[in-house]
Amino acid sequence: MAGMLVPVILALAALSPPAVAAPEATADGASSAERRRATLLAVDAWMDAVVLVQLGSTTCAGAVIDPAGTVATAYHCVAPGGRPRLVTREGRRVVGRVTRVDRARDLAIIEAPELAGTAWLEPVDRAPALGTPVVALGHPAGADLPAGFYTGTLRFSASQGIVAAIGPEAVQITAPVNPGNSGGPVVDDRGRLVGVVSRRLAGQSLGFAGRADDIPGLTEPVRAGDTVRFGELEGRVMLTEGHLDGHVSYVFGDVVFCGDTLFAGGCGYLFDGPPATMFDSLLRLASLPGGTRVCCAHEYTQDNLRFALSVEPDNPALVARAEAVERIRAAGGCTLPSTIAEERATNPFLRPGAPTLVQRVGQAMEASLDTPAAVFAATRALKNRGDYKKAP
Repeated sequence: MAGMLVPVILALAALSPPAVAAPEATADGASSAERRRATLLAVDAWMDAVVLVQLGSTTCAGAVIDPAGTVATAYHCVAPGGRPRLVTREGRRVVGRVTRVDRARDLAIIEAPELAGTAWLEPVDRAPALGTPVVALGHPAGADLPAGFYTGTLRFSASQGIVAAIGPEAVQITAPVNPGNSGGPVVDDRGRLVGVVSRRLAGQSLGFAGRADDIPGLTEPVRAGDTVRFGELEGRVMLTEGHLDGHVSYVFGDVVFCGDTLFAGGCGYLFDGPPATMFDSLLRLASLPGGTRVCCAHEYTQDNLRFALSVEPDNPALVARAEAVERIRAAGGCTLPSTIAEERATNPFLRPGAPTLVQRVGQAMEASLDTPAAVFAATRALKNRGDYKKAP
């Protein structure tokens, strides 16, 4: 069994509205067989309150926690910002809005009025006792389900365990869970919400907060959606992780300062990753208006475009840009800033649907690239390999 950390739901009380009582799973005086049957029926009923939380290529779980359709999930599932899509067990799809977060405890609240009146779970009003039986509910396979009978068994499933340890902000449980369970509810044997799954216990990786909280000398931490001021200018914070955990970009009007996430014709190394996180960050930057000027941290344009030409040589816009950049650099000029429109048209890491790129990258990496995220990951790996630098 994998140990898990889940934030104590007491921390959620300040974020969520009051809830009415939930029915008990078992009746006093029942036989063990009757209690087991009642528990199975109860788990099936509790599962109706579980939802998938989908944002970009990330899929987590969550739980409806009141009659108004309020959903609790893990902060890291919605940290990139945006409007998450919620999918119920029956397949109903609605779009929610993140309204409150507690980054330190890895908790988030999503308002979804369209889910009003559906099944919901009552949060507990105090921390559970050590040894309390719990059930982790969720979608352990996330969005990636293998073919065959696993498809049915891995959708909205439950796993049992106990509360193994209790801390000031989290409890550890023994119920086995997987990445797709992140944000999913952990309930006691009465169906009351004890917490939401945060992270798998792995060595000393026990923290909930993003790495930005640990930067020495940081005096004004920011998070996605925050407003910042520089003199008379007002900007917006975008969380653009993938290069490093906690990496942010700033949008001031028609300018984006994107650090080491998006470069002219390229993107940053995936020091923290994973590829899916970086890809989500790049897609959100690419969704900015086309005229937005891209101010990145380094002048790597010439080298980036040489790689781009190696995977998409039949792109006229890319050929023209590469020729212009060669002239500018030969004269000692600077190729920055570029624009979002220019990056969409020529940056290989924003073009996972380009047929030539997909064919060349797949052939070079000897891989079947079935999704845009897979194309991105393979393209980044191919650039890391440096084959294009050996070409004449």
